Amino acid sequence: HVHDAAGGELLCQAIDLDGDPLRRFDAVIFQADFAAGETKSFQISAGGKQVYRKEQFKAFGRFVRERFDDFTWENDRVAHRTYGQALETWQGEPLTSSTIDIWSKRTPRMVINDWYLADDYHVDHGEGADFYSAGLSRGCGGGGLWADGKLWTSKNFIRSKVLANGPIRVLFELEYAPFPAADRSVSETKRISLDAGQQFSRIESRYGSAGLTAAIGLKKEKGETVAKDESRGWLAKWEAVAKRAGNQGLAVIVRPADFEKTAEDALNHLVLAKTDAQHTVTCWTGFCWDKAGLFTDAQSWNRHVDEFAQGLASPIVATASAGHFSDWPVGTSPAEVGKRVAENILPRKFRFEAIPAKAALGIIYPEVISWYGALTVAQLTGDASLGERLVQKFEPFLTEPESRRINRAAHVDYRVLGAVPLEIFLQTKDRRCKELGLGLADAQWDTTTPDGITAEARYWIDDMYMIPLIQVQAFRASGDVTYLDRASLAMAAYLDQMQQPNGLFHHGTNAHFFWGRGNGWMAAGAAELLRSLPASHPRYARILEGYRKMMAGLLANQTKDGMWLQLIDQPASWPESSGTAMFAFAMVTGVKSGWLDAGSYGPAARKAWLALVSRLDANGDLRDVCIGTDKGFSEQFYLDRPRTSGDLHGQAPMLWTASALLR
Repeated sequence: HVHDAAGGELLCQAIDLDGDPLRRFDAVIFQADFAAGETKSFQISAGGKQVYRKEQFKAFGRFVRERFDDFTWENDRVAHRTYGQALETWQGEPLTSSTIDIWSKRTPRMVINDWYLADDYHVDHGEGADFYSAGLSRGCGGGGLWADGKLWTSKNFIRSKVLANGPIRVLFELEYAPFPAADRSVSETKRISLDAGQQFSRIESRYGSAGLTAAIGLKKEKGETVAKDESRGWLAKWEAVAKRAGNQGLAVIVRPADFEKTAEDALNHLVLAKTDAQHTVTCWTGFCWDKAGLFTDAQSWNRHVDEFAQGLASPIVATASAGHFSDWPVGTSPAEVGKRVAENILPRKFRFEAIPAKAALGIIYPEVISWYGALTVAQLTGDASLGERLVQKFEPFLTEPESRRINRAAHVDYRVLGAVPLEIFLQTKDRRCKELGLGLADAQWDTTTPDGITAEARYWIDDMYMIPLIQVQAFRASGDVTYLDRASLAMAAYLDQMQQPNGLFHHGTNAHFFWGRGNGWMAAGAAELLRSLPASHPRYARILEGYRKMMAGLLANQTKDGMWLQLIDQPASWPESSGTAMFAFAMVTGVKSGWLDAGSYGPAARKAWLALVSRLDANGDLRDVCIGTDKGFSEQFYLDRPRTSGDLHGQAPMLWTASALLR
């Protein structure tokens, strides 16, 4: 449901942008009018499936098998069709052409089904008709390729797929068989959309070859007038409609950055445009009919085309936020707090430098995970200075003898170091960092248990941040799903063996206590893994199930002031900051990713963030952080653990949560 500021409900539509087999929706669209410089706010909320009446539809399209494989689409202003494979061999009127045809209409209602049903759409019965004959031309915005001074075009489409169908947008794909273009054979897929209230369809053509020049055409007609503005990327024309049925305007628009020049052949006026790195070109094509009453002469049509082109160059900027994660009180915004905490940790000495007894042990996990968080904050806030200083701090790990800095022991607390160079690689493309990080991630799986899990897995809940983080970072840097397979295998095993009926986790298989930060490691690790694990992965559903079960258990145990306790389920325990920050990170990530209900978990995460910020002192040190903790065998052991300020166990998840709020 979408409501405007006055509470009025707007037509909206869920859109599947990628056509994945699960038909998961990727976007919600709605329409609004804006004056220049105007800002508006809208409330979007989840609800039951919206069922719209037939008369509410303002965009529609379908494959018309009964008419020799036409694909036809329309909105409340215009209608088009293009031709499928069956028409190539029809004995009555065979036609081989990937042209775009025009159906002139002067009614806002959807006419496709009715016109095909009557099969008399070449005669105007009061709503319009098919007066246009595109033939072998490009019609109204058909595409092709320009090579060797010649236009090369595909034949009729061979497959179609509807991705969205009203009430305000129709979106579909057309696939074409490979066709010759100069010295090569080229495949083509078109993605076409048309929105309510628009004259123009958006057409994205993706070709299976690089270095091509696309050509989008308008059919030449006797007595036409042609206008263009190459600086704004458009070509338009005005011409008489057949059967003395008035006049029409046609146009092609491309972004100025893509525009190369105009050209023509015997049948068409052409706009030539560059294809991008993905071998794709995008254009907008459309028309008007003067009998529809909106544009009655060439001047009004050309003005509309020019204004539309200006709109493409200066689009409306839309920002979306879960409402719980905006409008922060002064001094509590994630950007401000994140940079403050990152600057706090940047000048700190490493443990192996500050404590002589630790000199041989190298860097250890609290330093790594806070450094990782600081790097993500720097990137997400666009703070180049902070980012450069954080990257430069790693240079000695690459250039000095590593024995005093990098501990190669087969232990999760040391292997996790790889997350930092991998993050630096992701931001700077320094291949030295990629090599180091992937080496540590691979070494973690040098020795495995019979079930294929790294032998470093101790079945302490702490492991479920250290192992997934480095493996997921390795996937993000390499694209190799092996790393996701490893991380998800370990995570699923821990879920199966250690998650309790209340959704929470014992600290270890022989330490049956719901320690706050221990559970925090699992919550944060699951969220990091799910951020990168595809929904199609065989272990995705299991991990998401365990994560949601844990989040429900945590929600039931949050204190009134937004914190969680040192022992989560013990009311006599004390509020502990590091676990709270980890839970906040997991919940913010879940709400923003759509895994958790925003109405339930958004307020909880916001309350946790504000409670944590109130515990930061003037130096950016977080108080009430439990110090490093081994497994314990009594409640009192956990309750008696010292708490401190500025410990990296707490600074790190503050940075993760700031990043999640910024992401």
